[in-house]
Amino acid sequence: MTSPSPASILALPAELTEHVLILTAHAGFPTAIAALARSCRPFAALVYHSPDAHLWREVFLSTFDDPRLSPSSPFDWGTAFRARIWAANFLNRGHTHPASSRDDDDGGPIDKYARALDTLVDVARSALPYPPTICALPCPNPAIIAANTVPGSAPQPGFPSYPIFPPSPDSSHPSCSLTRSASRNVRWLDAVVARGLPPDLARRLSAKKWDGGIMGEALDDREKNLMQALGRVVAFTGFRPARGLATPTSGSSSDASVRSASDNDNDDDDEGSAAYDESSSSASEEEEENDKSLGSPGMTPARLAAETFVAGASVVAGLAFDASVSAQARRARRLARMRVYNLRFLSPARAWGPFHLVDAAAMDAAPDPKGKSRAPAPDTEDELPCADTCDVGSDDEESDWAPLPEHHSSRAQPQPPLRLPPPAALAPDWAFLAAVRVVVEANLREAVGASELAGLTALDGLRAASAPIDLSGGGDTGAVRSIPAPPAPFQGDRTRATGKGRDDFGGPADSSGVPPSGDGWDWAGVTGIWRRCICWLDYRDLISHNLSSDFNDPELTEAVRIVPMRLRVAGYAPPAVPAFPDKPTLLVEGETAADAHSGVRRRLRGSVRAVKDGSIHWQIVLVGQNPGDADEWITEGVQIGGTTSAMGVLGLWTGSQHERMDPLGPFWAWKVG
Repeated sequence: MTSPSPASILALPAELTEHVLILTAHAGFPTAIAALARSCRPFAALVYHSPDAHLWREVFLSTFDDPRLSPSSPFDWGTAFRARIWAANFLNRGHTHPASSRDDDDGGPIDKYARALDTLVDVARSALPYPPTICALPCPNPAIIAANTVPGSAPQPGFPSYPIFPPSPDSSHPSCSLTRSASRNVRWLDAVVARGLPPDLARRLSAKKWDGGIMGEALDDREKNLMQALGRVVAFTGFRPARGLATPTSGSSSDASVRSASDNDNDDDDEGSAAYDESSSSASEEEEENDKSLGSPGMTPARLAAETFVAGASVVAGLAFDASVSAQARRARRLARMRVYNLRFLSPARAWGPFHLVDAAAMDAAPDPKGKSRAPAPDTEDELPCADTCDVGSDDEESDWAPLPEHHSSRAQPQPPLRLPPPAALAPDWAFLAAVRVVVEANLREAVGASELAGLTALDGLRAASAPIDLSGGGDTGAVRSIPAPPAPFQGDRTRATGKGRDDFGGPADSSGVPPSGDGWDWAGVTGIWRRCICWLDYRDLISHNLSSDFNDPELTEAVRIVPMRLRVAGYAPPAVPAFPDKPTLLVEGETAADAHSGVRRRLRGSVRAVKDGSIHWQIVLVGQNPGDADEWITEGVQIGGTTSAMGVLGLWTGSQHERMDPLGPFWAWKVG
């Protein structure tokens, strides 16, 4: 074989060729290395058959953060890089060529979308830890407080006047020193999601109905997997409507082309065979009846009563509808309300929280509290709680009650212990948590404006250790120290029931006899000043809309309240999931404001622990106001992003006794100091 001509690119030293490839990837052309490898065998050998991984390592690090926990940790640089670039390209192609109109092998579009979305989550979770915002003093500027205040959420006496929201990464806060540390992962992720969700995915969150029913109960396993992956991305980044979609005018040539596309029944993934026109009242009686039924199985490929995106245009059986960003966001908010205010979601099978059972074997191995057990309620669309006892049109005390989560007087009676799934059998229900994010974020944007949320919604807030911390002691004022201390944790019988099988710190009762450990550290960043945004519907609206499954009432409004919390670690217990020995259970105590202006503070207690997949479960209980009173309200949430992330915790609140009449609503909590 003759040597290459001096003018040939093959004559370049291998080291120089590798350096060119690295610089090309860094300049924003990540597929150049694959294109060069396909050009000839020598370059294919250089790229894919190198004796070590130095080339792929440098190409990877030109675009992404180093994901290794230590320099000696093994990592497949080439496979990881190719997976991430494939995910970005696949999602980008989805904007112009929806998966339902493409010929896809290797698992089909559903599995490919799930794979691409899981890759985005991996990028977010492996981002470089963020040097935290160090708050030297509480915020001295009253204007900052006023600008971030929701009506009824004024700063509370005895709580430091920190800003309502975390500081934005691109702003300079007068009382906080922000260490700049850019993340390549965050920059890449921001670029991928900037265009919004591909139309195929945006439709699933902004149609007329939920695919597969209110809770996705009629979806098959592959579709459920997709919705969990999509939900996690939305919980991390917020709902990003598809952008640049055409909204054809009825009768136009584009409208005709859309009708032609929707009439093509040859594609197995075509979901546009049935139609619903939001501007028309000619829906069939069967469709109207399904709309009213909260337990409706929802859409199927054979009967789609929802908007569908086809080839970059918006179509409902060939009829145009509003595909603007604002319209998509409005429909997504309505669907999310249907999910987060669905009273059927509360179930002991979910440990009364935003979870689902993923390991039946771990459930079977869990000990019964005090030797008693009761099988968890099946996770199905069962009879609506209080549907047979609530008259939403009456003027009795119950229907007039608008729930106030911070100072509700519990009417609960003692209940027998339940055998709840242990943490090792649970994983977050990301489809539900995505709906929580959509509802609370929309409410906050209306209350304070989008600009004030920049620090809370910035993707940098997904990075581990990004939550603000206070090193000055300003988060623990003398006025609060004068509050009588709560009883010492775990004195006496730690399985004392305060509800259905709950221990004295809100977790599932543990009969193992293992005493709490004195060893541990605040790995979850519990200690400090927090804000918690809680939303709820008037109780009459809650029941009415659960019965009608409507939530499309333009007059429907939610109460939105931001309350301060001070939390601290009160003790430690063994890890809830043995696979995560570095995450011992944290036992939490603290205080919160009782109402908007009185300055009265109420006790909190709870726990922070891992679940099966390593996600962090936060549980905070509002303690009864008087000695001997039952606990009142409970929040069950999941950490968003990395440990101690500035984006905080999403979840639900409900009555701590889990009575049949208990309401529920979404919450979002974040740390400010």
